[in-house]
Amino acid sequence: MEVFFTADTHYGHSNVLKFKRDNDKPLRDFANIDEMNEVLIERHNAVVGVNDRVYHLGDAVFGKSNMHLLRRLNGKMTLIAGNHDHYDGGLASYAEYFDEILASKELTMSKNDRGIMTHIPIHTSQLDYRFTYNLHGHLHDIELDDPRYLNMGVECWNFTPVNLSVIKETLVRKGIIK
Repeated sequence: MEVFFTADTHYGHSNVLKFKRDNDKPLRDFANIDEMNEVLIERHNAVVGVNDRVYHLGDAVFGKSNMHLLRRLNGKMTLIAGNHDHYDGGLASYAEYFDEILASKELTMSKNDRGIMTHIPIHTSQLDYRFTYNLHGHLHDIELDDPRYLNMGVECWNFTPVNLSVIKETLVRKGIIK
């Protein structure tokens, strides 16, 4: 079983196609929402197997009418709820698609680290004394100027879930963990 991380897929959210990068280029350069959905699903399933674990760090799908798209995704899924993950019926609407629905979850990759997965990045004061690093979403393509934060938004990772080994290598390279 492999472990993967992703965030901010926004399945079915047509307005996300209007978002711009700082250089005024489209954040998501897809012809339409159907193309975006299909590319995201294809890239997800290309790396995630049916028995793999996926931590989705929020803003999975936009609108209850698009939730059916989640059925097409490989893996056993945990949702770290985002600010767009609330519809009629509340988070219970997601229970059909996710094994767990949480506000945050701790993650440890070595004996001396303590990470946390959230949708919105936690305050730096929490990283100063409680956690070693923060895997998060919410910011789409924005990377915070602090190596302890790792944005899991699909725009930062070629619209593809990221394997735990890549996360670990990245944190080692940044000097955050050993």
